[in-house]
Amino acid sequence: MTTINEQIRAMFLDYFNNYLSVAKFAEHNEISEALALTIVTAGRQLHEQYVEAALLRAEAHTGIGGA
Repeated sequence: MTTINEQIRAMFLDYFNNYLSVAKFAEHNEISEALALTIVTAGRQLHEQYVEAALLRAEAHTGIGGA
């Protein structure tokens, strides 16, 4: 089952990888620019949290860590 956070993160990654502007992302997804910006902003935050958690898991698993 896909959570809403996973869906928002997926939309952010679609934006990041495939669009040059929030306006075009909004147009192609048939949503307002304001909603597109909200999705991109929230998605970026969720993705950063996801990556940080994945790095911590990897460090714990391998015993290799920074600092």
